Amino acid sequence: MAEIPGVITPADIERWAPSLPSGDQNDLTAEAVALVRRHAPCVASGSDDLKAEARGIIRRVVQAAVAADASIGYSLETIGPFTARMEKRGASLATASDIAALAALCGGTTSSGLPLGSFPDAMNVCGLFAERRRAR
Repeated sequence: MAEIPGVITPADIERWAPSLPSGDQNDLTAEAVALVRRHAPCVASGSDDLKAEARGIIRRVVQAAVAADASIGYSLETIGPFTARMEKRGASLATASDIAALAALCGGTTSSGLPLGSFPDAMNVCGLFAERRRAR
């Protein structure tokens, strides 16, 4: 089971999100632990005060996710004779400000560049291929 002692444990999720089924609570715990490990890796070995700050941020994230029905779960959507199983949560558990707050705990900042897998728009490759040069 995923946990960071003093910051996030499965028992915390049970207290913060008692309405979720246990399988969803486990998934939410794993996602919260991954969030802390990715954006604030110093927390696991940090002081009790640092862990308490991270715990407060994660508690707010989990409660906001559950309140916004962003919990891990599914709904059935029916259109005509077809039924699809749809995931109910958004793309990320935390907002950008939550991630920035976690990163600030370790003295870091979040990257402010382009998203992964994107390319700059200002790239000039028009003259790269002979076909394009002739088309002008």
